[in-house]
Amino acid sequence: MWEQESYDRASYEKGKLAARSDAPVLIVGETGVGKEVLARSIHQHSARRNMAFVPVSCASIASTLFESELFGHTKGAFTGATESKKGFIEIANCGTLFLDEISEVPSGMQTKLLRVIETKEYYQVGNTTAKTADFRLISASNRSITELNNGQLLRKDFLYRINTFVIEVPPLRQRRDAIPDLLTHFISLSGSPAKFSGKAIELILCYPFPGNIRELRNMVDYAVASAAEKASVIDAGHLPRSLLDYCGMITCRDASNLRKTLACFTATYVRYVLNENEGDVNKAAEQLGVSRATVYRAIRRGKG
Repeated sequence: MWEQESYDRASYEKGKLAARSDAPVLIVGETGVGKEVLARSIHQHSARRNMAFVPVSCASIASTLFESELFGHTKGAFTGATESKKGFIEIANCGTLFLDEISEVPSGMQTKLLRVIETKEYYQVGNTTAKTADFRLISASNRSITELNNGQLLRKDFLYRINTFVIEVPPLRQRRDAIPDLLTHFISLSGSPAKFSGKAIELILCYPFPGNIRELRNMVDYAVASAAEKASVIDAGHLPRSLLDYCGMITCRDASNLRKTLACFTATYVRYVLNENEGDVNKAAEQLGVSRATVYRAIRRGKG
């Protein structure tokens, strides 16, 4: 099933187009935007849907182990190789190989991968007999296309071979209009009958979600857990503290008079600067141009 609400229109349409082809796909976007979810959707709607989808986190593989992990090895091929092992490429045969954080692949391995993509042949470590592999490659990176194209992270010939389809998934802060649908989607996944109040949605729309869709999903799970069991409404008070601290200026509109409103705005901004400085009062006071005592006093008054 395509989770259309998870993507902007351009990403969604390009994913559908890529699913109709067997050519390599490169998905780029910040951490948490849903690159693997999109890769799985492309696989599930492709001609290889009934075969394996094999996700590989390139960032978690030591540079000295890449060849063994991707191509496999024979027993005794190196110290510690007590038995033969299939590589990810063999496991993905006839299916889809998803290489996440592709820029972490060492340059030497990029050359070997390029040969596999072009000839469908590779060698297990310790074996002189070529093996064949027929897989669809989908790659992903949290680097921008500009960074990947400068030749420092990926070899030019390798990049040109893996980017037949390039899908750039924008961060959530650039498509806030998608948030209400995502909230409905994640609430339904949680099994909760509750709906977010207008005040809660107003606060959520204020927040930039640096962790993107992943952070939004975590926020929904937290809010559902914070609300009473089988609650019908999730209100502002059920949202995570980090979100309330960042977006608290909206709640200041409920202050009963101008003095309290100004105190609330001041306290919210001071807390924001404190968060930006990882809680260092001295740095926050210096940035604000006030004393430490003024910082503490502003926060205290904002609570009143």
